[in-house]
Amino acid sequence: MTVTLNAIGDLDLDAVRRVALDGEGVRFGPAARQRIAKAHKDFQAYVEANRGKFIYGVTSAYGPDAKKHTAPEEQKKKMQSGNPFIGLSFGQGHLPEHTVRAMVLATLSMVVEGTTAAHPDRAAAIAAMLDGPMPEVPTQGLVGAGEILALFHLFSHMPRFPGYQAGTGNGTPATTGMGAISAVFARRRLDLATRLFALSVEALDAPLEAYDPALKGLWGDPYEARALDRLNAVLKGARTKGRRFYQAPVSWRILPRVLGQGERAVATLEAAALDSLHSMAANPTYVPAGWRGRKDGGKTLSTGAYHNANVPPALNGMMATWVDLALLAHRHTTKLHKGEVSLLPDRLLPPGTDVASGRSTTYFEYVPNGFIEEMRHLAQPVLLSPLEPAASEQDDIAAPGPVAHIMEQRVAALFDMTMAVLAATASQALHVTKRAPAPPLQPLLKEIRRHFAPVVDTRKLGPEGERLAAAFGAAVRDGHFGAVRLDSQAARAR
Repeated sequence: MTVTLNAIGDLDLDAVRRVALDGEGVRFGPAARQRIAKAHKDFQAYVEANRGKFIYGVTSAYGPDAKKHTAPEEQKKKMQSGNPFIGLSFGQGHLPEHTVRAMVLATLSMVVEGTTAAHPDRAAAIAAMLDGPMPEVPTQGLVGAGEILALFHLFSHMPRFPGYQAGTGNGTPATTGMGAISAVFARRRLDLATRLFALSVEALDAPLEAYDPALKGLWGDPYEARALDRLNAVLKGARTKGRRFYQAPVSWRILPRVLGQGERAVATLEAAALDSLHSMAANPTYVPAGWRGRKDGGKTLSTGAYHNANVPPALNGMMATWVDLALLAHRHTTKLHKGEVSLLPDRLLPPGTDVASGRSTTYFEYVPNGFIEEMRHLAQPVLLSPLEPAASEQDDIAAPGPVAHIMEQRVAALFDMTMAVLAATASQALHVTKRAPAPPLQPLLKEIRRHFAPVVDTRKLGPEGERLAAAFGAAVRDGHFGAVRLDSQAARAR
């Protein structure tokens, strides 16, 4: 399968999923090819008619040398000689291939409408990159004024093409691609978390009134309504008789509201990513004459479009949500082991046994403490830095997108580890009481037990917990946890 781009609106989160995760290629459709070719041709005439004006990177040099007027022929020769900066960054490993693929895809938003006057062959060459292995991009050392440090790695070996071109590489494809892949993962991760929390509801035999659909109309929040709908969908057919006879602890009763917080955070990230994919952000930007019926076309604009200000705050909100949900999960894990609270066998031990028998998940509840402390430290908001990032009279603010993405992904991985402990505990609670959860949750429980079987004798639990957490991470990447398909659709409640 191949994603066809005819207009910028064809770039959406489904395209990101198909290209970045499913490995599909990208080609420009006839309308896009015609538009790109015409814009490139028109830009040549524009440059000839405006040789004395400031056109960043065409009649001027780059970066701190932008104040130097350069004859277009001289600048063209410099461009043909290649980029002297072919990769400066380094750090702990490299970005995953799916992230780099999302970044390359995001680059196409800068060329599909002709607003960078890219040579048609260059536009095709960028799309063709997705047919082969991706360049290696370090995870660190990418923060600068704009995204040139990442772009040096992405496009350092891109062939040079004839003619004048505007800012075909000076945009926000790194942050946009990172935000888009984070959004796809966040939607799936929240779906899996909702199912795991529902399994915890069943493990406690919690009263179902805290999840009554009537609350949607009473609360009036579309995201909390979505959370209630999702909880009720996976709790359908849950046993109603013989459940706990009084209200569950707060951490169970507030689930719809905190999961609603998650729905809002994911929807915000999806919207920021989609807006960024639809943003023709580059420096300079070429506005072709008559473009989209505009009468003020036929000009170039030197802008700050290489700074994505939408995705980092959305990633900050996503990190905060993972921390809050992890705290709920740890409370559930702890309370399920406390018999006087859960009304289950104390420490989830079979009747007639004690802690020394090793036949329960007791003490496993300690494990997430370190995960959550690390999450809390990592989830500090990534803000604009007060430090000046470079020895340049122009480059005085750094773009925070790469750092926000790396932090959010690490927090999300720790969240998976915390949820693995809850999943194992809920499974143990159902095992020791010989109960089955609601029918929609039974495939989930079966898959959990394939990675982490109920504890019936002394064994190392840590390696199994690690395997279960890794399985959660794989499910987020692949879109399914065993037979359980995870949601990939962007929220419509915004």
